[in-house]
Amino acid sequence: MSNYTAWLAKSAYCISLFLCIGCKIDRNREIDREKFTFKTGDDTELFFKNVRQVYYNNSVMPGNREVFRHPDRCTTPQSPCLSLAIVGNFDLNEAYILIETTDALAALDSLVITATDSLQQPHSIVLAERGKDLMLEFATQIYESMEQQQQLMLKANGGDTVPLFKSDDEREAFRVTLADYFRLTRIF
Repeated sequence: MSNYTAWLAKSAYCISLFLCIGCKIDRNREIDREKFTFKTGDDTELFFKNVRQVYYNNSVMPGNREVFRHPDRCTTPQSPCLSLAIVGNFDLNEAYILIETTDALAALDSLVITATDSLQQPHSIVLAERGKDLMLEFATQIYESMEQQQQLMLKANGGDTVPLFKSDDEREAFRVTLADYFRLTRIF
């Protein structure tokens, strides 16, 4: 019986290790814009619904669309910040990234992020209009800047700049949400 117990323990360890490695969200991967799509596959939908969905709060929008929001995202209405949501239109096998802002940014015509690299070279990331292609590109540019450890500042009302993320949890919620979206749509 002890050999069986030892075998069972080793098997459980190997399976756990395999699952941890297989479910790890990819970091520092090159994003190929040629792969940008809104299409999901049955396998990626199943993975998202069975493995990743538990990390999100979800609700249903009109048109049977599901919205997935990370619980660690910025939600303080008075705080100028933005967050991501994944919108799943699984009847059409599609998913989209939605940029959400707090009330403190509602009056702005466009969202402007200044990303500064280690050489103190700033560049702007701008979302002037909403649209699924534009929001995906905007979020991807922020994601790439995060992966390069750039400092990200958000232009708020009155021209003030504030850090894009108030905490490491907010930063990680943004990164994880976009990485999950990339996996759901096979960009990763």
